[in-house]
Amino acid sequence: MKESAKHQSGFSIIEVTVTLGIAAILMGMAWINLQEMMNPAQSGAASIASFLKEARARAISTTAAYTIQPVSPTEIHAFYSDLCSGATTQDNRLILNLPDRVSLTDITWSICYNSRGLPTETLEIEVEDAYDGSMLVEVFYGGAVRFNQQ
Repeated sequence: MKESAKHQSGFSIIEVTVTLGIAAILMGMAWINLQEMMNPAQSGAASIASFLKEARARAISTTAAYTIQPVSPTEIHAFYSDLCSGATTQDNRLILNLPDRVSLTDITWSICYNSRGLPTETLEIEVEDAYDGSMLVEVFYGGAVRFNQQ
């Protein structure tokens, strides 16, 4: 037997519209919460901290002095020599390009790790992003590096 048209099952246009509306609201709420987890300045600060730690490790392992300095607001290079005050050679394996929309506020600094991995001075490096976020990377005399929000 054939069923009549009255008894066919399916979704009405109202049910589909309500379901899509609820899904859109939930996706919007999830997107807003995920945006808080994305912090370009924090990512840039973490990259700089890792770069400084790697340069320190290279200074210790090669018994050479490593000088770190920015060459632009978005790029940092490492140079090595026998002493912190000597002529330097660029280490092409140690170049840091900061993430998109992240830059240094000051590019006049430099720091040198001696052959024992100790920096010649303490240093504060400010990193900012295009969304008005900023982070501070701190280098201490013992060689420790930390970053925190300003």
